[in-house]
Amino acid sequence: MIKNSQKQSGNITAVVVVLIVVLIGTLGLIFWKNFTSEAADTSVAPSIADAASVDPYEGWNNYDSVNDEYSIKYPKDWIALKETVQDGPYIRNFDPTSKQSQSGYPEGYINLRILTEKNNAGFKATTGYTTTEWYEALGKIQVQNGPVTYLSQDVKSLKISGLAAKSAKAVFTETNEVIYVLRGDKLYSLSLYPYGISSDPTVKLILDSFMFTN
Repeated sequence: MIKNSQKQSGNITAVVVVLIVVLIGTLGLIFWKNFTSEAADTSVAPSIADAASVDPYEGWNNYDSVNDEYSIKYPKDWIALKETVQDGPYIRNFDPTSKQSQSGYPEGYINLRILTEKNNAGFKATTGYTTTEWYEALGKIQVQNGPVTYLSQDVKSLKISGLAAKSAKAVFTETNEVIYVLRGDKLYSLSLYPYGISSDPTVKLILDSFMFTN
């Protein structure tokens, strides 16, 4: 009788030990899964941060004006025709000397031309205003600059690279969008073809890279 009791007690003890081992093993497995899950989540964070810090202008070219104290970036596969005393520069998404362009503009052609107007007698004779007066009138009343007329309803205020600017519609031999920036009494115009292309993601990056260098 005593031996049977001892045997039963031993069996119960063995069962308890087994249950404790199973419980410890289960808790250990749960802890391990949670730990590895948290470690995996932590390893993802640096890749997100790295993606956010990528330079959108990496590999792009930079154009520095030799006459008018500004710089602007453009994609490496675009072409920049340097400015002269009277004109330019022209920044285009194709090579104008290539065979593809001999019969006219290729499909998807984008052109950016940058000009400056100085506050002088020639500008006032052409427009009837100083550069500052002309910029202030743009969007309020109808104004002209040479052969181009700018209607007030086609003008909107915006910012490029943090600079206050005005976008206007210019119709002459073709329809362009001209973005004007006034610095002191010098008027900068960034003329874009085709009209409305300023909303294109690449063109927006180009415009947002425009800055004064002095």
